[in-house]
Amino acid sequence: MQEAELGHRLAEEGLIEALAAAEAEERLLARLDCRTDPRSYPARNADENAELHTRVDPIILEGLDALSAGSPGVSLSERFRDMLAMVTDWTSRLAAAIPRWFRWEELADRIARTAQRMFGWPSRPDTLASIIEATPAWRDIEDSARRNLNRALGVAALVTQKTGPEPPQSKTVFRFTSD
Repeated sequence: MQEAELGHRLAEEGLIEALAAAEAEERLLARLDCRTDPRSYPARNADENAELHTRVDPIILEGLDALSAGSPGVSLSERFRDMLAMVTDWTSRLAAAIPRWFRWEELADRIARTAQRMFGWPSRPDTLASIIEATPAWRDIEDSARRNLNRALGVAALVTQKTGPEPPQSKTVFRFTSD
């Protein structure tokens, strides 16, 4: 029951809270929570776009591919752990790959645009955390957490019902007499 409640709480509160509960680095949390502003980025020339395409785009696609499907048959806690490890690794690889002249907000916007095309979203999330939380893998974790919690609550209700006070028994003894 406690694991089901924890999983549900983490899925409901979101990625930032889940990582904070796992004591993630502040820098990672800041990167995930950094808001994009597509109108404030400079236009990139052909050389800069080519560099982004070769250095950054493969890492973006690899991460989004990993987030495109759930992990059936794996426990919820393992999926959370794997998701948090994947996100931590992915963001550190992205940070290492981006050129000095490319801002993190710009990268998050590039990821949002790629994810929007990849997943067919009508709008773009405005933080890397909200991008991840909108992916099929995160949605699968949320759905599993809800199912696990509902199942645990149902079992708890049945156990409580069966172990509750026994109904009072009649102390009247019936005697049959023969005529």
